[in-house]
Amino acid sequence: MARRKQFAKSASAAPSIIKLVVASIGIAALFSCCQSPRKEGATNLRSLPPMPAPYTSAPPAVRIVDSAPSRNVEIASVRVEAHVGTPHIRVAALKDAPSVRIAGGPAGARVLSENNAEIRRLPPSSALLVAATPAGLSLDGGAQTFSSLRIESLSPSADLQLNEQDMAPSIQLVRAGKNGVTAIAHIDLESYLCGVLAGEVPFNKWHSEALKAQAITSRSYAYHQIRQHAGEAYDVEATIMSQVFKPGFRTNPILSAAVGATRALVLTERGETFSAYFHSTCGGQTESSLNVFPEHPKTGALGGTSCGYCTPSPHYRWKYLLSKTVLEQKLRANQPSQNVGKIQNIEFIDAAGRKIGDAYGGRVASVRIQHSGGQVQMQGNNFRLMVSPRDLKSLLFERVIDKGEALDISGGGFGHGVGLCQFGSQGMALAGASYDQILGRYYPSAALTKMY
Repeated sequence: MARRKQFAKSASAAPSIIKLVVASIGIAALFSCCQSPRKEGATNLRSLPPMPAPYTSAPPAVRIVDSAPSRNVEIASVRVEAHVGTPHIRVAALKDAPSVRIAGGPAGARVLSENNAEIRRLPPSSALLVAATPAGLSLDGGAQTFSSLRIESLSPSADLQLNEQDMAPSIQLVRAGKNGVTAIAHIDLESYLCGVLAGEVPFNKWHSEALKAQAITSRSYAYHQIRQHAGEAYDVEATIMSQVFKPGFRTNPILSAAVGATRALVLTERGETFSAYFHSTCGGQTESSLNVFPEHPKTGALGGTSCGYCTPSPHYRWKYLLSKTVLEQKLRANQPSQNVGKIQNIEFIDAAGRKIGDAYGGRVASVRIQHSGGQVQMQGNNFRLMVSPRDLKSLLFERVIDKGEALDISGGGFGHGVGLCQFGSQGMALAGASYDQILGRYYPSAALTKMY
């Protein structure tokens, strides 16, 4: 879930203004069947517990606080709604494409230039081709070019098509570099969340409480990005660089139910939004954001917690053989200014400064690589992204064995390990937890604020 910049119980019955605080004290006691919290940042993978039993007492929950604090109102005013209704989000649906095809849908559309002047009407179901040229964006091969274009459906409920896929009622096109087009979908936040849930979890198999927890988590992440990137071309990407978005799902009844039941609820800490990161599988222990994203401000809600509910995940435990030759190639591409030679030694180090190897397991915070041309030191998450986040599933290593030409790595989990564990959320829901109890576990000092 976050990055660009790297990684849904209904609230309608709650009073509109409720003063509640998230209780983090006693979580470990109430979840005594889960792994104990780490000591000094270490994770002993060899002693992880089996799948916990269903709850016998109610676990602590994250709950609603005052509605929409005035200091947060400007977030909504970034968009046309200006304090009223659902905010919109700008999603980079396609980046650096040589051309794109936009279809007007059943209602037709209008094409606006960079100065907001209407330059063309698209009849219903007709399309236009926008291509990048050195001079700008051209329409259907015409000589006139533009620095940006905006295509708007003539019906706010009808989606335009981007490359023959239903996308959004409004799409902005900007030139990327000299020969690329970036397509930015303008979508109301609640509709966007249906697409995110479709992209992030197997929603047809997921428990409704886990879907609600995911809806709130994804809304919180997106809402924070709207504020953080208000002065930029877009707020989020449609890929794992932000959170995966699949268009065309806003009327799906399962997704609409999860999103609607949690409408406008956002995770906050001391009244402020934060990047509510999430990932597939923590492997038994979520990680502090400081050890994965040290460039971001410290957030108590992202301090890490124990989890024993993601054991059914296919990524709970894994093995990976990392070729040193392949790693050398990736290092040369990633570090072009360094004369990267043959790898001589690799050290994986946890947040407490201890080396992870054959005898000791933990989550990698940094990596030191000695090679014939010198030394490379990298932050752990950057190393994983460089190697391949699909192949090196996580940085939670059980053991590392040097086999000469390759490293034999045994590990657990999938993703950066910060925030909500998606398989853990599903496990908690199946064990009887509600969405607010799930969120109370993975964001232990957070509260919920109804933002609009």
